[in-house]
Amino acid sequence: MKFDFFKIGSLLLASVIGVAAGAQQFTGSGLVSGSASNSEVPILVRFSGALKNDPGKSLSGTVGITFSLYADAQTPVALWMETQNVQVDAAGRYTVLLGKTKSGGLPVELFTSGEARWLGMHTQFMLDPPRVLLVSVPYAVEAQNAQTLGGLPASAFLLRAPQLVGGNGMFGPDLAPKVHSISDLSRPVTTFGGTPNALARFGAPAEIFPSAIFENQGAIDVVAAQSSLSFHGTGTHSIALVGDRNVALGESAALGAFFSSNSIGTPIRFFVTDGMQHEALHIAPNGKITVGNGLAPAKTPATANIFTVAQGTGHAIADGWDTYSSARWKTNIQTLNGALAKVVQLRGVSYDYSPAQKHDIGMIAEEVGKVVPEVVTYEANGIDAQSIDYARLTAVLVQAVKEQQQEIRRQQKQLQHLKAIVLQNQSAGSKK
Repeated sequence: MKFDFFKIGSLLLASVIGVAAGAQQFTGSGLVSGSASNSEVPILVRFSGALKNDPGKSLSGTVGITFSLYADAQTPVALWMETQNVQVDAAGRYTVLLGKTKSGGLPVELFTSGEARWLGMHTQFMLDPPRVLLVSVPYAVEAQNAQTLGGLPASAFLLRAPQLVGGNGMFGPDLAPKVHSISDLSRPVTTFGGTPNALARFGAPAEIFPSAIFENQGAIDVVAAQSSLSFHGTGTHSIALVGDRNVALGESAALGAFFSSNSIGTPIRFFVTDGMQHEALHIAPNGKITVGNGLAPAKTPATANIFTVAQGTGHAIADGWDTYSSARWKTNIQTLNGALAKVVQLRGVSYDYSPAQKHDIGMIAEEVGKVVPEVVTYEANGIDAQSIDYARLTAVLVQAVKEQQQEIRRQQKQLQHLKAIVLQNQSAGSKK
């Protein structure tokens, strides 16, 4: 099947409108940078835009942007995507070649149907802007033979052999790859039996061997005794998972090492498994943390606490747990009165704790709430008691002990007075 590359090229010029969403905005314009009549020359589209904060302050430096092509303005499934680290100048402007990271550039089959394509952009820590329509413009791509010689690509011709050099380095004086013989430059690339789904690697200048990296229907596996993924150089390094929800794992000078959810309202969840998944840690979009849920993946804990250890999961242990309590943060400070009377109304109980199936001691939150409501937490309905802050109950106990001691001292003085009267009466009776 032979494509009409004149028509294909006319679809690749991006007509640009200003796009604003979330905390930043994108503006851009597109121009076809390269075209191809065969697979030797990739199809690239030059796209220019600007990144600005909401107040209008321009961003600068290296920013990771994921570019995606869609069939329309709403379809969630991308037809094609790539992520590039874009250099942004002081005014927030940048220019990229779409398809640069792909060996074949933009896939030509996306533009052979004559249908319009939409360009979407995604970057970290901001809402995705509206997609940009790629509009058909004539003469956007060069003629079929513009980058060929007699219809043949440059790779069809024998290159002049570079200067042969010795040593164990990778490059010669002219920065050309070192070769051991002229035959290495002219002989075809061969393989000694490939492995299905394994990515190829060069074991010699013209010999391909299977690698430890496998790809199968979009899944990437590294099969090796030891493996690692490294990004080198300065700037921001990140891995973006783009789908129904967007997540980023990366490192930058500004943020340090980070793992973030880039979709509004989406939590970060950590799971462990014993044959089925259990949620071990849940970080809600508002930053509140729950530990030890053990909930199925489809469920989400609802809590008003900044930090919660799930009910029935066992003890938490630490060297210390401090509470903010300085007078600097308190006003209207009053001594507790009637603490002893409150303590007399409280009841200590023993019980069997249902969630953990264990025997324990404590108090009943509903009973304590009637006497000292300040130390009891209630459910959202404000009726059902949830927990007791036993640590804050200490303040009531301290004042109760002090009131009790005052009563003991009063009774001791009264007893001494009565003893003196008895002794005085005994002495007077003996004299008679």
